[in-house]
Amino acid sequence: MKGKLIIVLFVAVFCISSSALGDMYELDYSTATQFRQINLPPSSSNELLLVIDAPGTLGSTVHWAVNPDYDKYGPDMQLEVGFVGQLIDDQLMTIGLTGSLPAPPEGVSYDQFGAYFANDDDDDWEVSIYVTTDEDTYASVFTGIDPGSQTFLSTPIFSGNVLEFGFEVNYAGGLGSDHFHISVVPVPGAVLLGMLGLAVAGIKLRKLA
Repeated sequence: MKGKLIIVLFVAVFCISSSALGDMYELDYSTATQFRQINLPPSSSNELLLVIDAPGTLGSTVHWAVNPDYDKYGPDMQLEVGFVGQLIDDQLMTIGLTGSLPAPPEGVSYDQFGAYFANDDDDDWEVSIYVTTDEDTYASVFTGIDPGSQTFLSTPIFSGNVLEFGFEVNYAGGLGSDHFHISVVPVPGAVLLGMLGLAVAGIKLRKLA
């Protein structure tokens, strides 16, 4: 009887502590399409040039561009929404939105922000994800993404009212200046295929066991 009581108490404590924890907001398509450069460019050498849908080729939906010449991203976009900008050495570009995160589902509260990033360029780029609240700024460390690679980044757990959120791009290529091509938000079909792959792998493991 005592053992059952301990188990019940443990489950109750776990449920209470879990309900007190927040959830992670993962960047979605509609929000990503609204991202723009937040820090003012000192010149055209440090400027966001294009926000475009996959596949990024001519005819793709352009959400924002500095002029009609920047109307395509390229054939190598891995994720749903692509960003093209020009950065000079040792400069940062801040891309995001001012205001709060999208409203969470009922009964959910966000205390982390995460996103998938893909480097669709032929050079190395570093990316950090951040949230600024009325208490502090919470950011991941800058993480290098190899050409053609993807990574998932998330902020530390934050508190306070969100005032701004997004990501920063850092260029340390030593070439003076260059254009980055970075895409975000997994394509739904790719996510589904990944989940199916995991499910099939699990079935095979169970059969082997």
